[in-house]
Amino acid sequence: MSFLYRMKLSFVTSHYCRKYHIKKAKGLIIESGFKVYDKTLVELSPYVHICKNCVFAGGGYISIGDHTTIFRNSEIHSLNGSKVVIGQDSLIAKEAYIINSNHSFKKDELIRKQKPHCSDITIGNDVWVGGRVTILEGVTIGDGSVIGAGSVVNKDIPSYVVAVGVPCKEIKKR
Repeated sequence: MSFLYRMKLSFVTSHYCRKYHIKKAKGLIIESGFKVYDKTLVELSPYVHICKNCVFAGGGYISIGDHTTIFRNSEIHSLNGSKVVIGQDSLIAKEAYIINSNHSFKKDELIRKQKPHCSDITIGNDVWVGGRVTILEGVTIGDGSVIGAGSVVNKDIPSYVVAVGVPCKEIKKR
């Protein structure tokens, strides 16, 4: 299959954008299997590339900056009334999981009856998030940072550092 044919299969129609509440942009590539659930509002800047089988859900707001790629099988969840913002020129590797909410678990009430709480997530410009990274609520990842594969990010990461682990910690400057 030629590159042009693959591009043609990935072409995003205006109908598709309306159906999934996506603000259409120039040079946008969305591959097959992309799903948006819960009337999540998605804003994709020019030249964003969403690879196969990515899921955006939660009913909140998700914004992705220019020239950013979200690789296959990644999920971004933004609870209603909150947001996930990813800057420009960033790479989110395959099977990343970004979620800006968590369930409450007070002792005197059934967990299933408690409402989730949420905090915005911000991922800066020129950030590389490795494969199978989990980014949890309220986190800010600074510009130019690298998050190692398999890490769980539960606290803010400063700009221009390499951070890895569970929980994710800075190991060196970039």
